[in-house]
Formats: sequence, structure tokens, C-alpha cells
Amino acid sequence: MLAILMALKASLGLIAGKCIQVLTDNISAVAYLNHMGGPSPRLSRLALAIWAEAIDIGVSIKFAHIAGVMNWESDFWSQKPDKHNWMLHPKLFNYLNRLWVPHTINSFANCQNAQLPRFNSRYWEPLSEAVDALSHGNWHSENNFVNAPFCLIQKVIDVILDQQAFATVIAPKWQAQTWYSRLVSLSIAPPLRLPNNPHTCRAMGVAEPCRNRKWALYAWRGYGGQNLNRWVGH
Repeated sequence: MLAILMALKASLGLIAGKCIQVLTDNISAVAYLNHMGGPSPRLSRLALAIWAEAIDIGVSIKFAHIAGVMNWESDFWSQKPDKHNWMLHPKLFNYLNRLWVPHTINSFANCQNAQLPRFNSRYWEPLSEAVDALSHGNWHSENNFVNAPFCLIQKVIDVILDQQAFATVIAPKWQAQTWYSRLVSLSIAPPLRLPNNPHTCRAMGVAEPCRNRKWALYAWRGYGGQNLNRWVGH
């Protein structure tokens, strides 16, 4: 039921004013929703919250049961481990936020790990300002905090350079990677090595940085323009 509520909140722009049907393989959820409550006060509050959300956005909504064997696609995505669902310890983030001016937006985040009220997510979800941070042209007007999957660092650097943006990028010191020299060249401050201990990352799944304890994780401060003297390190 909480998943249904979050799905409604995440889909406001797509479903407002429409008639929709919600299918779930949970019989109890269907019963609570169709009767607008039941024996459990907690579940009844969730049911009423879902109906209130639907009424608020002008959605005509129906709830129906679907057999679990027919619900394989949703089950697949809900059970798939997300190695990118992690965040820096809030105290580390707050230190970086003070060190490099308050950041204005958290790219590559979600409602579980966002460090800032404004964030971009991979999928539409509650409170997300937009999806696919790489596709937006407003990086130059923000102080960006970028905690991206490591496989996207090359593209992150491209956006920072193309838009002449300021950004704090969380990335390992992988000198063999093709993007490493580019990351160093756009740095405007010495990269800050983050503590190599279990408290550095808070993971909601299998965190990517924790795959190898020998990896050194850094905070890089970069600028994609040409009018600042850059620090160049090794």
C-alpha cells in the first residue's frame, strides 16, 4: 500500500485528471482500498491517504487483484539489487557543503538517499524535481552535488565542461580510467580523500563503493569554465 501511495505521488504529471486502474498481487491491499479501511488502523490510514491523493489530483481510480505469476515485471524491478542506492554519511556531506558553498541540487539521488530538498532521480518518484540529470541544461545555474554511478562519470564530466558548471563529484581515484585525467584537469581544489571505513557510505542495498575496500573514494571540486585558475594534481 505504501508502494501504491508513492507511485501515485511520483506520477502526478502523468495521471492527473485521468481514470486509472491499480493492479496488485496483495489481496489484503485490494480489500483495504476498496473498502477504504479495515481492522488495522495503520493500514486504514494508508488506504485513506491513497484515496485522498487520488481525489486531490482528480484521478478516478480502481483497485484490482492480479495473480503473482502475472506480476513478474513489477516483481523483477522491486527485487533487483540496486548497487547505486547509497549516500555519503550526512556529516561528510555537511562538511563538503560548508567547504564548497551550499550546494543547490543533488544529482543522481532518490527519495531515500537525497542530501538536499532538490534532487534529480533515475525514475519518477515522490519529491523528485526531474529525471535523468544528464539531460538537463541547468547545470550552469546550480551548485551541483554529484554522486553518480561510477560508469557515468565520463558523461558527468562532459556535462560540466559543456555547461561550464560548478560541481562536487564523488568518485574514486582510478588513474587508469580514461576520465581520470579530465577530472583532474577541471579540478579547482585538491581532491579530498574520504575516510575508508564502513561509516562513509550509507547503503540501502549493495553499495558500489563497498565492492572493494581498497578503492579510495574522493570528493572532487570541479568547474567547467575557463576563467578560474585550476589546481592540477597527480
